[in-house]
Amino acid sequence: MWRRNYQALPQDKSEEDFTNSESSLDSVPPVVLSNRTKALLRYGFFIIAVCTVFDALLLLVLGYRYAKATWYPLDPDKLETPSTYINFDLSTATARRQTRNLPAMARVFLAPYGTVPYNDRHLLVEPGISTFLQFRALDYGLEECKLTLEVPEYGAKNMHIARVGTPIDVWSLEVDGKVDLLKLSYNTLPRRVEKVGTFTPRYNSTESLPSFACTSGTYHAFLLTCSEGARKEDCWMDVTSVGEDNIGLYLEQHQTI
Repeated sequence: MWRRNYQALPQDKSEEDFTNSESSLDSVPPVVLSNRTKALLRYGFFIIAVCTVFDALLLLVLGYRYAKATWYPLDPDKLETPSTYINFDLSTATARRQTRNLPAMARVFLAPYGTVPYNDRHLLVEPGISTFLQFRALDYGLEECKLTLEVPEYGAKNMHIARVGTPIDVWSLEVDGKVDLLKLSYNTLPRRVEKVGTFTPRYNSTESLPSFACTSGTYHAFLLTCSEGARKEDCWMDVTSVGEDNIGLYLEQHQTI
């Protein structure tokens, strides 16, 4: 057999070795930071704290804007229309008051002097059938409005008249934007606010209701209907305005500056 020689290693250090180790540790000089280094560290910690607070605020703002845009989307119909009449009120402060009739635009035709709207409107009111109207006032400085109904003489070519002569009630409706006509029904009809007047259309006559404030950019809706309990012979209107003439039911605006 092969025999190997082993030698035991010492398990403990001598007292002299421990003394030398402690003396060597004591001889290491302590780390001393200069005032400039301390100032730089404090300044760095301050910058990090400020950046952390700024990032947190930025995340809160972005989260709020994202949640608002997701939960409460903006209606394009309620956006403010930019005014092209900058300081127009200053230039017309002493101007003479004028009146303009602005009918609703349905269809247009091209004329030598520009694009002209057709006033092709079917106005039908009888028991069980009402007519809904909506307008948007856009003209700056023409912010006093009233509804006007003009009926020509019998046999006029600019209006087809099936029935007139009975009173029609006009109600203002509570709206804060454009009403989607495709979704309009008796169930979704805006709430009635007040009765603003009554039209009694007759041949060769023009009627206007009391004026009201119509700030530029606002929507206004009305309902033409029969009185409660009225019979067809007591409430029946059926006219259709056609052609280029300003005829039928329209919104009349007056200058306010």
